[in-house]
Amino acid sequence: MRKFSSILLLLLTIPVIAQNVSGVVNGYYPVSSFNAAQSTVSVSNSSGISIGDTVLIIQMKGAQIDVSNNDDYGDLIDLGGAGNFELIEVCDVQGNDIVFKTQLEKTYSATGLQLITYTTYQDVDVTGSVTCNSWDGNSGGVVFVRANGSVTLSSDIDVSEKGFRGGTHFYASNSCTVFSSNSDYEYDLASNLGAIKGEGVAEYTNMNCGRGALANGGGGGNDHNSGGAGGGNVTAGGNGGDNDDPGTWRCKGYFPGKGGKALDYSSGRVFLGGGGGGGHSNSSPSPYNAGNGGGIVIIMADNIIGNGGAIKANGGNGGDGIGDGGAGGGAGGSVLLLNNSFSGALNIEAYGGDGGNGDGAMSVTNTNTDRCFGPAGGGSGGFVWVNQGSLPGNLTFDLTGGMNGVVSGTTHTPCLGLAQGAEPGQDGLIAFNNQLLMGRKINSYCQYNPILDIGNDTTLCEGQTTTYSSNLSGSYTWNTGESSASISVSEAGTYLLTVDDGTYIYCDSVIVTNDAPPTFDLGTDIYLCELIPVTISAPGGYPNYLWSTGETSEEITVSNEGEIWLEIGGTYCSVSDTINIYNESFTNPIKEDVLEICSPEGVELNAGYTGGNYLWSNGEQTQIININEPIIIDVQITSKNGCHFEDEVEIIPCTDLGIPNTITPNSDGVNDTWIISQIYAFPQNSVEIYDRSGRLVYSKSGYENDWDGSGLPATVYYYSVVLDPEFDALKGTITIIRE
Repeated sequence: MRKFSSILLLLLTIPVIAQNVSGVVNGYYPVSSFNAAQSTVSVSNSSGISIGDTVLIIQMKGAQIDVSNNDDYGDLIDLGGAGNFELIEVCDVQGNDIVFKTQLEKTYSATGLQLITYTTYQDVDVTGSVTCNSWDGNSGGVVFVRANGSVTLSSDIDVSEKGFRGGTHFYASNSCTVFSSNSDYEYDLASNLGAIKGEGVAEYTNMNCGRGALANGGGGGNDHNSGGAGGGNVTAGGNGGDNDDPGTWRCKGYFPGKGGKALDYSSGRVFLGGGGGGGHSNSSPSPYNAGNGGGIVIIMADNIIGNGGAIKANGGNGGDGIGDGGAGGGAGGSVLLLNNSFSGALNIEAYGGDGGNGDGAMSVTNTNTDRCFGPAGGGSGGFVWVNQGSLPGNLTFDLTGGMNGVVSGTTHTPCLGLAQGAEPGQDGLIAFNNQLLMGRKINSYCQYNPILDIGNDTTLCEGQTTTYSSNLSGSYTWNTGESSASISVSEAGTYLLTVDDGTYIYCDSVIVTNDAPPTFDLGTDIYLCELIPVTISAPGGYPNYLWSTGETSEEITVSNEGEIWLEIGGTYCSVSDTINIYNESFTNPIKEDVLEICSPEGVELNAGYTGGNYLWSNGEQTQIININEPIIIDVQITSKNGCHFEDEVEIIPCTDLGIPNTITPNSDGVNDTWIISQIYAFPQNSVEIYDRSGRLVYSKSGYENDWDGSGLPATVYYYSVVLDPEFDALKGTITIIRE
């Protein structure tokens, strides 16, 4: 056991040997298309990229600039994805399509976008110069070194002049005219009126020549023989200088290139140094180009150890004009150090390239050596970004801007050595507290990823509730503020769940909509009047109708008592309402068609329907009235439910008046007078009595049952009784009997 422990101790104390590296240590894959929603890119050849690799994605170009023909030319309108970068893990390789495990944290487009592969070392020693492929317009220009332990710089990491390309020499074949004023900010190449601009974060237009800066790319000098401008990075490049000719009838060049613009790194961006702008040339066909910008170095390690090596990202010098304007210097590149500590001394260089001189040296096409040919502007210094909050004491930096060119090689001594307005590039900058992002939000298009699925979009009807739950474990954050694995919802809206399992972040959302139920009311219960049919109408404009009768129209006709319901359906939901149908049948309240007045009190008429309204033809409006005279009378009844009924009755004199045919006036109190029992019901009555010869023996209006035949012999008499002037007379015999 002790022997095993000794062996184990020996193994644990064996030092880890750093891996030696030199040359190009990265792979470069230009992106041809980019799908942000699916976190997928396409490359021309995916060989060398495997599932599980972590790669650096970085966008070099893609900015939009102002192209107005004035001093605003080249100003940034929108950086777009230019300068954005992050680490991302490869989920899948499908042919030349690369699917990422997570969603990207930053915004990108395919313009100037590239993937960079690398090896993650434990400890690494740069024993020979490490560099990168030069930026070629599609890829390159970046060194990325990553180690879990230390990176030892025993030799240089050098990306000088690997950045944005300087304007290439262009020999203008035409001759200038002294009367021309070529002041535009862009020209096409065929015009011969402007040198080629330096490359920057904005794409070239088809007018890639002229003095306007291409964002951080320096502008080219305009005809005639003015100097190109220096490129920029996070500070600006210098402007080019004028060409001045002492001859009265010789061409001037007062519109040199404008210095490359300063770029904004504050949102966590990093840029290649901008290329210098070319000087205008029409004398020397010999090529002299503007300086390239410096590249980008990113080191991600626990410790960086300086051991005699340096980090270099310098801009290139612009060429001297040979009887022409000088070419601008390239801007210094960018260095990002993402490490916890430094050991040893380390020097970082990211200075700007010098601008070329406006050289009046004799050439086969130029014999005017007394001219002040336009010098070029210097490139800006570069950019260093450390993740500490202050500058480590063992680091030294050279971020100076490149010097501007001067007038040289001329016999016109008043301008010899002068800048003619050419400017040096601005010094570069150092920034602190940088970081290299790596997304944690899972890409749902990665087929190997667990997928968070909380359910489907739902449409709820009024009063309904649905529950959404996570199928993955972790900490939960709903956009409602809840932190449980599931929630119940009843309101419309978007519900988003984020699950953090400690390594990755998963997201899923659903949309809940309410199918606005149709709000309607069939109204109050309906009363049929004697089963007369009525029409019931529903509110219009809804998709579906269903009545309890089975009908599906917007209105129906009903003629029977009972309950009626209607269901109105929306897109998904429906609501209903119910009413009752009642019938009111009318039974004639006055039972007879003819009634007789047979008492002094008259006849009582009752409409027989409680709770309604009444209108009798004599104007009375109560349910019960009394009639004491013959009449034909009508009553109209309106029920409380709106039904209308009518009844009519004829009131006539009593047909059984009880007229006796004898009287015995003997004062015994029985049948002493002629008593017509119902005569009092007819106050307008009249009575006449005649003897057998037709002589009127008695007459009385308003007879009061008091005739006793006084003074008349016992015999048979004849009567005529008129109950009412409108009635016919009632006639008969009355006999007086005396005992």
